[in-house]
Amino acid sequence: MNTFPNLNRTMVLIEGRQPFYDWVNSVFPSDTPLKPEDTVEYNSYLLESELYFEEPKEALKRYWKDIFENELFDMSTDPNDWPKISWSLFNSYFQCHFSSIVHDLGKDPLKQEIYI
Repeated sequence: MNTFPNLNRTMVLIEGRQPFYDWVNSVFPSDTPLKPEDTVEYNSYLLESELYFEEPKEALKRYWKDIFENELFDMSTDPNDWPKISWSLFNSYFQCHFSSIVHDLGKDPLKQEIYI
């Protein structure tokens, strides 16, 4: 049996709900409408590993604004298209899936890229 390094991070995978896709479709009405069931790839974020999983949403409150803006930016790079963000809108737009164990199955060293 192989053992794999465990990263000292908690992962949250962000899955768009129907209201998120309704917003995307309103921004780009001439495009083929997007639906949650058509999505095959999701953004994941690595968070500090000291999260309390009894209250994962409470732990996410430190990061939600950055995550929300990144998810919106992935769909429209024009902030004028974005809705007014709030914690309640974040929760209506996204389902969050948490994992406190993140294994690195790659053989290459980790590389960090910064996009500006």
